[in-house]
Amino acid sequence: MSASFNNRTLLVGITGGIGSGKSTLARMLLDKGLPLLQLDTIGHQLLDDAAVCAELIASFGATIRRSDGSIDRAELARLAFADRAATSRLNAIMHPRIWRSALDWMEAQEGPLALIEAAVLIEAGWSRWTDRLIVVRCERKERCRRVVEERGKSEEYFEAVAARQCSESEREYSASEMIDNNGTLAALQARADDLYARLLAWSEQHRKE
Repeated sequence: MSASFNNRTLLVGITGGIGSGKSTLARMLLDKGLPLLQLDTIGHQLLDDAAVCAELIASFGATIRRSDGSIDRAELARLAFADRAATSRLNAIMHPRIWRSALDWMEAQEGPLALIEAAVLIEAGWSRWTDRLIVVRCERKERCRRVVEERGKSEEYFEAVAARQCSESEREYSASEMIDNNGTLAALQARADDLYARLLAWSEQHRKE
């Protein structure tokens, strides 16, 4: 992608399955001063858009609307991940808008390196826009535990979301590098520190090409 899209900036994608810790790794790199766009944040912001809300309610019903008119994200997720057709309806509404915002952000980048993070970079076809793709890997049992214990979600919710995401083998096939996150937060921080040094080296190499 971005070698033709933006010759100035090396764009690095970060992805992984639900509960893998991809967002945690991304924030660790953000703390080091690297520009980061998290696509889930764009999706959450879009739920405040009247046109988006109207489309979602028309597709999923009035039960997703709270009494104040806002979208009940938990109810929307429950319905949207109930089956593949429902997930496809949600994606058809949200993905084009999310990616338009992402493209605007990428076009505005002028530094040597930028990060973009999302669970569905591969599934949505967005990973093709990246120069490198980092995949955060974690065992399914541990990912489920984190989602249940740390996010307060049910095992059923975890399984429903995981079923709509690509497999670990698919992620490994697409990855430039795999980052293991089966351990502690401190262990992930150490891997983030090492990755940061490699990212800087990659961006320097990209600049010279």
